Amino acid sequence: MRRVALFGPPATGKTTLARWLSTELDEPHTDLDDILFTPEGPLPLEEFRRQTAEITRTDGWIVEGNFSKLADVVWHRADTLVWLDFPLP
Repeated sequence: MRRVALFGPPATGKTTLARWLSTELDEPHTDLDDILFTPEGPLPLEEFRRQTAEITRTDGWIVEGNFSKLADVVWHRADTLVWLDFPLP
């Protein structure tokens, strides 16, 4: 387990789990929201895809986010997919 993609609804613990996995597996953690949302506004889709693809070309990573438009550069490159789907109150 070296390339992990976490996804799920908001407030299900993606960031908490991703940070923990990053520490336990000694792999870098990336929240895709941190790439997409810049001080100048959201990145254009092609730039978002390019930057994300650059991260997931490496041997190990933990990536979190709900972006189906990145499935080919995140989900299809991952060796482990984690879907957090807890019932909301």
